[in-house]
Order: sequence, then C-alpha cells, then structure tokens
Amino acid sequence: MAEPPSRNDGRALERENSSLLTIGVPLAVLTVDLQGVIASASAVLGGSEGRALRPGYNFASCPGTLLWLSNVVRRVLSNVTNSGGAEGMVDGVRCTALVHALADETGAPAGAVVVLTPRQTTEKDIESVARYAAHVQWLASASLAFAEAGVDYRAIMETVVRRMADLIGDACAIRVVSPDGEWLEPVAVYHRDPVRLNVLQEAFETVQRVREGITAEVFRTRRTLMIPVVTEEVLRRMRPVAYLRYLEDVGSILVVPLRVDNRVVGVATLLRDRPCSPYDVEDQALLENLAERAALALEIGRLYREATDAIHARDDFLFIAGHELRTPLTSAKLQTALLRRLATPLPQNDELMRGLDQLERQHRRLGRLVDELLDASRIRDGFIHLERETFDMVELVRDASESHARPIARSGSKLIVDADEPVVGAWDRERVEQVVTNLLLNAVKFGNGRPIEMSVEREGELAHVVVRDHGSGIAPEDQTRIFDRFERAVPDGNYGGLGIGLYVAQQIAIAHGGSIRVDSEPGDGAKFTLELPLRSSTDGASKETRASDGK
Repeated sequence: MAEPPSRNDGRALERENSSLLTIGVPLAVLTVDLQGVIASASAVLGGSEGRALRPGYNFASCPGTLLWLSNVVRRVLSNVTNSGGAEGMVDGVRCTALVHALADETGAPAGAVVVLTPRQTTEKDIESVARYAAHVQWLASASLAFAEAGVDYRAIMETVVRRMADLIGDACAIRVVSPDGEWLEPVAVYHRDPVRLNVLQEAFETVQRVREGITAEVFRTRRTLMIPVVTEEVLRRMRPVAYLRYLEDVGSILVVPLRVDNRVVGVATLLRDRPCSPYDVEDQALLENLAERAALALEIGRLYREATDAIHARDDFLFIAGHELRTPLTSAKLQTALLRRLATPLPQNDELMRGLDQLERQHRRLGRLVDELLDASRIRDGFIHLERETFDMVELVRDASESHARPIARSGSKLIVDADEPVVGAWDRERVEQVVTNLLLNAVKFGNGRPIEMSVEREGELAHVVVRDHGSGIAPEDQTRIFDRFERAVPDGNYGGLGIGLYVAQQIAIAHGGSIRVDSEPGDGAKFTLELPLRSSTDGASKETRASDGK
C-alpha cells in the first residue's frame, strides 16, 4: 500500500500551479495533511491571520477568528463530506473557502486542498477545485513514484513515461539531447495499448536533429508546444518522416521541455490517440509541473550513472596499474638485492648502504600500495580468498612489531606491546598480518612521534588486537568514512597513501567474521580494535569469502 503523504515527508502533498483553477486568482491555495496541518501554501494574504496560514500551521488549534475555516477543513478531513465550502473573514477581507478531500493511490484519505477566494462561488468553482485536488493527488503520486525509482536511470525513465501517459495521455516518449548537443536520442517510450506501443517504439527509435521538426520550436522558445488538433499541416512538418506511421492516428500533442538549471536537456512528448479530447491549458499546466519533477529525477539518475561509470573506470585503471607496476617493482627489488650483494665485499661505504636501505624502504612501501590496489579490486569483485591455519596471534603481533622497528624508530615513537598470554585461533596468517601491519603503520604515520601501545587479549571466543596512538585523533564525522574506499580523514598533501588501507583491512576482518572499530576524539589520538572469532563458522581450512561491499 502506498504511504499517505505527510508534511514531514519529501513525497508529501505538493503545490500545484494556480492557473489550473477557473475561479480567478485565489487569495490562498493550501494543502493540508490528515492531522489538519498545512503541508504547502501559496498565498497573497498580507495580514497577521493570512501570514499564519503557512506550512506547519495546525487547523486543530485555530484562533476564534479563523474557526469558520477550521470547521469546514475538519469536516472534510473527518470524511463527513468529500468537499465543502464556507464564508468568513480573514484579516478583514470576506473570503469563500472551498475544501476538497485528497486521496492516495489506494483511495485512502490523504488530506485536503483548501482554496480561499475573495468572491462568491458557484457549482462550477467547486468542480474546478475538485479537478485541482485531483491534480494535486496525481502530482503527489508521481513524486512518490519518482522517489521510489531511486537513482537507477532506466527505472526513472520508465516511471516517468508511464506516469505521464497514465495521467494525461495515451502515450509518452522521452528524448534527451546527445552529449554533442546535436541530436535528440530516444530513451523511453510507453503506450497503454501493447499493439500501439510496438508501433510507437519503431517510430521513435529514429534519432532526430534538435533543430528539426516540431520540437525545434520547443528548443527555440524553451516553452511547451501544444497542438490541440493534429492536422495535415502538422503532419507535413513532422521530422523524421518515420514518426508519421504512428502519428497518423494521433489526435492531440503536447511537447514539454525538460529543464535542469535553465538548460533544456530533453523533451517529453504526450500523445492522445483519435478519437480524443484536445489538450488544453489545464493539461499543459499539469504536464509542466510534472515535467519539473521528472527532469530533476532524470538529472539525479544521469549524475549517478556518470559517477558510477567514473568509479568503474577508476577501479579498472587502478587494477591495471597495480598489475603493470608489479613487474618493474619486482625487477627493481632484484636489482637492489644484487647491488647489496656486490657492495658487501667492498670497503665500508656508509653513504652507499644508507642509499640501499632507503631504496629498499621505498620498494616495500610501493609494494604495499600495489598490494592494496589489487586487494581493493578483488574486494570490489566480491571475494577474498582465505587460507586458514592455526597460530598464535601474540606471536604474529610481536613479529610485525619487530619487522617494522626501523620505521617506528624513525618516527620518534616508542612502541609498547602488551601481549603475554597466547591467543590461538584459525585465521589466514598473511591476511591478518596485513591488517595488523596496516593498523600499526597508521599509528606510526599519525601518532606525532608519541608512544604507541599494542595489546592482544582473548575475550570469550574472540581475539582482540588493540592499537592505540596519541596523535591528532579523528573527528566523529570521519570515523565511519575512513573505512570506505579512497577515503581519508586528513588533507591529501599532508600524508601519503591511497586511502584504501583501512578499507582493505576492514574487508579482511569481515571476511573472517570479525570487524575493526575506532574510538577517537580530536587531539586525543585514536584506538583501533581488531576483533576476530577464534574459529570460523564453517569447516575447512581454505575458503572463498564474499566481501561485504563490492563497491
């Protein structure tokens, strides 16, 4: 069942263009939710009472001077009547209020529309407000449908053409401007009759130049084109001629520009088959209002699609770069090892040895970056391969701390390891070492030369590895983001790295059935806790584990 719109819902009852009303220029047009609270308001009232009639105002708590208006609104909301009217004073001006009930897609009550007019009303005016209420309901329903389509460009387009055709036409076609700005490319078509839909699809699969045919006028004026009755003269102006096969049976046409930031990015064409009532200004106003929402939804979908394509292109590039870098890196490592062997028998040359040490450090650093790139690509594809074996976590942590004694010493930090009692479990040794090393080196990088503490302990069936530094800390709003790909909580120019180390580490922990969490306050350092189950929930030493996030 569709959710009834409310004033706190982005898919709420929405304001419609007052040109749909035939009662002249109204003093106010309001939509009210089921609780009697104004959800939207368009008003020209200037007094204190009139200014009070704005979103958030509750008719249930009306002052005595507006009680006449509150009574008719509450009668309609209480289903005493489907519509009603009353006369009274607002800021000293005599007004007539016309109120009509609104319903959602299922027919359930969803509020009311209130129109205040300065003159006596007729039966025709009441009919006008009823039509207006239907338009509001249609717009609210369409906005809900657009929101539910999410960011999937294809789903949004299909929703838009269906909604437009169902509301004010038999068929709808959407065409968007090509990247070079020269062509109109069909992206979605719909007709309620499957047979006619086939003809429509064949006709509109042909691309059209932006400046040809009847749509040229839409792009020139940036306004809606309404053709109430399709005549022979209209058909002669049609381009491309492939459209004629379908349009010969069309009786009325509306073409509305889809505008984003004052740019016409496409057109929506509404068609009614013969015999039909011609499109009129009410249809045009409704379509233009709906087109604004449709254009925004389409733009969101387009931007999301472009961002997704860019992310995929970036990931593909980094995966290829990781593989391409591995071969020359291996060659460089071998050449450096050869140079060290050749230099060993020579007289002591401290400068040469320092150069070789620095070269090997850079090789190791580049090697870690390449491994992270390749791991991030594997995780993106959804899997991490684990080779489980039984070992002592305390032993692994001490080995990791000793292996990185030099970079720790260079940073000025002192590492304190508290890991006395064995903590034995079944994990992938290489992967867990990768996680521990990442946490340790992050503490070295951001610890500002202050002491770093590492501890290992067992809590029930869990192993905990804690790495604590006393550096600048991490802001609360960044503490979740740092575990995403290519995300960093520090300026890029201040520290090296790609921003994927913690992402890879978290995914490895998740693949083991564990997690990494961070506790930090700005200026008070950070504490990272790696939590891993001692045993896998499944049997077997080797396992292909689906990553939690294939982004």
